[in-house]
Amino acid sequence: MIKFLSLRDILDILIIAFLIYRILLLLMDTRAMQLVKGLLLLALVSVFARTLRFEALSWILGKFLGVMFIAIPIVFQPELRRMLEEIGKGSLWRRAISREKAQSLADEVLRALLYLQSQKIGALIVLQRSTGLKDVWQSAVKLDSEISQEVLVSVFWPGNPLHDGAVILDRER
Repeated sequence: MIKFLSLRDILDILIIAFLIYRILLLLMDTRAMQLVKGLLLLALVSVFARTLRFEALSWILGKFLGVMFIAIPIVFQPELRRMLEEIGKGSLWRRAISREKAQSLADEVLRALLYLQSQKIGALIVLQRSTGLKDVWQSAVKLDSEISQEVLVSVFWPGNPLHDGAVILDRER
């Protein structure tokens, strides 16, 4: 029997949905998302096995999924730590950048590239989008700076202590 949903129940559901959405966004650009998809598939198969009354398969999947609740914190330890750090930094609530800000950032990158081209200096600039690059740059030297022509040129300028052949741009940084 379905009871009437109060405003409090609806708000509760919306908050949970928002939190799940933000957690999935944090996982989206990591290899952990593949593990989440695998676990969801196993849970779905388990539901079907119970519905169709496949006793042996239900028992095996039930035991396996039970063990997974113990294994998840171990397997996802780096991602759980990163999520807690992101929540602590307040980035759970961050929004997409505006169109004007995106255009300004693109102009800065273009000016830097045109200058580097005039000096015959190569530059590999990677724009992080939905591909899982966080696993790559987590072990790299981090320069937490706003994107500007000067910063980009200094990263690629030969002889500079920050000199490197590549940079990953993530949002506005």
